[in-house]
Amino acid sequence: MVRVDAVNNGQIQGLNAVPTLLSTLDFKINAKVLACLLLSTVAIATSVTLAVTVSPIALTGLTVAGLALLAGIYFSFARSTALPLSGHQMGFQNPRGDNCSLNAVMQLLKNPRLERIARSNCPAVGYVTQARFEAERNGQSSVRGDAVEKVRGYLTAATQGDIEARGHIDAADSLNQFFRGSVQLSQTINGRPTTSYQASMISLPMGGLDTTFQQKFSRFFKFFTKDYWDHVRNCRGAITQRSMEEAPMDLMIQMQRFIHVQERGRVVGRKLTGDFSVPATIRLPPGSVESAQKNPPEYECQGFIVHEGSLNGGHYYAYRKEGTQWYLCNDAHVKPVSTQEALAQMKQGYVYHFVKIS
Repeated sequence: MVRVDAVNNGQIQGLNAVPTLLSTLDFKINAKVLACLLLSTVAIATSVTLAVTVSPIALTGLTVAGLALLAGIYFSFARSTALPLSGHQMGFQNPRGDNCSLNAVMQLLKNPRLERIARSNCPAVGYVTQARFEAERNGQSSVRGDAVEKVRGYLTAATQGDIEARGHIDAADSLNQFFRGSVQLSQTINGRPTTSYQASMISLPMGGLDTTFQQKFSRFFKFFTKDYWDHVRNCRGAITQRSMEEAPMDLMIQMQRFIHVQERGRVVGRKLTGDFSVPATIRLPPGSVESAQKNPPEYECQGFIVHEGSLNGGHYYAYRKEGTQWYLCNDAHVKPVSTQEALAQMKQGYVYHFVKIS
């Protein structure tokens, strides 16, 4: 995996700041408060008139109207104590322009299960969770940048500087730290158990003879090797089978867009920029799950990360799905997009988050 200098070369062209869902809801709430105040004023005036000219019984209406007026005043000035509004879409600030990869990853962590797994491997994720809650409570449209910086500092220390505090950070690097050990794999060669190991995600090559996603996905779990040496040093072919004991609820899949190649006697990095069709729903290949040999589970894509730009510079952003609505999450800017746009952009995806649906 080659490092990518994730320097923000600017936001996506044409993407302007748009009013957030919270702002829209706040406008509607305040409009209702004003209407309530207006109706209360009318009710009070009417009740006073009735109380003076008709009957003291109308004072009951005056009391109710007064309470409604006080409630309207309280709720109009006490917004900071309200609970976060459901569906509020949060962005992440990127003041220095070098946190776009982590910002994209943090959008995927809005999924509670992913957030818990990531926090168990990187406690600093809790700073971002708390900052998100505070931003929602205060009616802000984005999370402050220093919360993500704390995660970055933790990753730098945990990897002994391999993930640098400034620049040269790849979304896959942080995901490998957040979800290490979440995929349990066992391997057999010609039916003989050989090893078990843990992985953070399933990584699939962009190149090779396989041209479809399902072919590459199947080959990850079962493939043939021609020059296998057995235990008595006989060279023969071998069938290698990988399998999971249980199908995880969440599955991360990486397409290897950043590769090393040999040119003129030296190894250089390259980025593969072509489209590659990744389906919105996938099914695990037969034999990939030991507990589900006959009916492998099905998964649906709930989010993915895109890298645009060159190998040594570029920008990360994410698409995330909530319910049936897709959102484009580009640092501090989050906006709803059509399903057609999201599915089209999946062809340029780098890392995908799939959730088990059956």
